[in-house]
Amino acid sequence: MLRIYCKNNKTYKQFNEGTTLEEMLPEFDFDRPYPIVSAKVNNVSQGLRFRVYNNRDIEFLDLRDASARRVYCRSLCFLLCKATQDICPKSKIEIKHPISNGYFCEWHKPDGSPMTEEDIRKIKARMQEIIDQNLPFHRREVRLEGRREQRDEYAFRSRLLRKDLVFREIWGKDDDLVSRRSDRGERDRQ
Repeated sequence: MLRIYCKNNKTYKQFNEGTTLEEMLPEFDFDRPYPIVSAKVNNVSQGLRFRVYNNRDIEFLDLRDASARRVYCRSLCFLLCKATQDICPKSKIEIKHPISNGYFCEWHKPDGSPMTEEDIRKIKARMQEIIDQNLPFHRREVRLEGRREQRDEYAFRSRLLRKDLVFREIWGKDDDLVSRRSDRGERDRQ
């Protein structure tokens, strides 16, 4: 059994090894004026599907925290990428840099035509459909040298790529699209 300390309410609880943060969350009673987006595990930002294999200090984060806002914003960027691919499958979207209260993006349609108000309406509608379907995000990791081929296969580019992590995607509920880390691999990282 693991002994987990929750910084939000300053209490300890016990959990089975391999329990996700998402599964732990309901066990801790504390004020949640906003949805919990991510958590810090021993002061390292993690997603709620992170599995815990050792005793840890955990702080659950909502949108009042800068780290959680970055997670939320990155999720919206992936949602935008998915919606644009659904609307125009061979298009490419580049998420360049933050401006004001948003991001500067370039959308390249395969025919080279400019973006229209109708395109924007369709993308917004598709994004809302995906949200309403409550599709999960699946994390896929590939080797660094496979990154370009992987990116080109899905026909979009994003500057959200970091080290070995290529991207998170929303492709539906088909589990065979998801490559999960082995339990041993997770333990080695902690």
